[in-house]
Amino acid sequence: MPGIRQPKAVPVDRVHAGGEKKKDDAATGPWKAPKVVWPAAGSAEVDLASGPVSKSFLSGSARTPVIGSGPQKAGKLPIAVDVLPGKASEAPGRVKVTMAAHDAARKAGVDGVLLSVGRTDQGTQSASAKVEVDYNSFRGAYGGDYAARLRLVELPACALTTPDRAECRTQKPLATENDTRGGTLTAQVTTPGTTGRSAKSGETSKSAPAAASAAAAPATVLAATADASGPTGDYKATSLQPSGSWTAGGSAGAFSWSYDIATPSVPGGFAPKISLGYSSQAVDGRMAASNTQASWIGDGWSWEPGFIERRYKSCENDKTGGTNTTKVGDQCWFNDNATMS
Repeated sequence: MPGIRQPKAVPVDRVHAGGEKKKDDAATGPWKAPKVVWPAAGSAEVDLASGPVSKSFLSGSARTPVIGSGPQKAGKLPIAVDVLPGKASEAPGRVKVTMAAHDAARKAGVDGVLLSVGRTDQGTQSASAKVEVDYNSFRGAYGGDYAARLRLVELPACALTTPDRAECRTQKPLATENDTRGGTLTAQVTTPGTTGRSAKSGETSKSAPAAASAAAAPATVLAATADASGPTGDYKATSLQPSGSWTAGGSAGAFSWSYDIATPSVPGGFAPKISLGYSSQAVDGRMAASNTQASWIGDGWSWEPGFIERRYKSCENDKTGGTNTTKVGDQCWFNDNATMS
């Protein structure tokens, strides 16, 4: 038998234990949970008929200023209201913005804030305006890139009074512009006109305010809440259905289940087909003396995706066309072979 070729020793330098202590990068900038402050409940009125004037909204040969340009803050609330571009005459003259308490939002099934916008100018027709909600104070309330998934939705008016009813939790998504850098949500909101009868001509001026209050316009209920997906990812729950594909009973008495995993499409249509398999027999026969390690998926689960293998042969039998001329017992690659299993 030929002897095994002995490798030549390579000169090395001794490495002493210790050395320079490395800086712990994780300790220098540890992650901290962002501070979350939910807006306090409150209300404020915004006068859109006498809003600020912007140079960019000057019109006509005489440069007549257009009233209502630029969002107007609703008091101390993180909400601003603005008229629609080019539709100042169709906007409500005055609106009341109300922010509900966070507890009311949770009762309505809203993982965000609950608010309402209503007309107070006694207009009888519906009017639209732009509503802007600042979410910087609670943008880190949840994970999964919560801020990027936020949007404005409309809810029934009963969401403020009877939120436990299913029909009061129906959400109607609005076309929302989410400025993740500035932390604002902007959407067009329609405010309904007044309802009921106004003060009669025979009523005294003292009773007129009461009649006007009775004819107040209903408010549009809105919510800033997160969708299941956003521009940065989809966070919907996977459809792990127990009825995917399973068998049970038979002569073996085993329970088997397979679950297909969806894979992204690739050019050429060569996407792999992945299916996880489970068998109760894989764990039924285990005992204390056996190897009870779980698979890389879990107990009873298996997935054999295959592998690519290159094979050896004795260098003694691989001299033809090779560079090895010495009789040794080493292993050499057998040509440029690769086997997919």
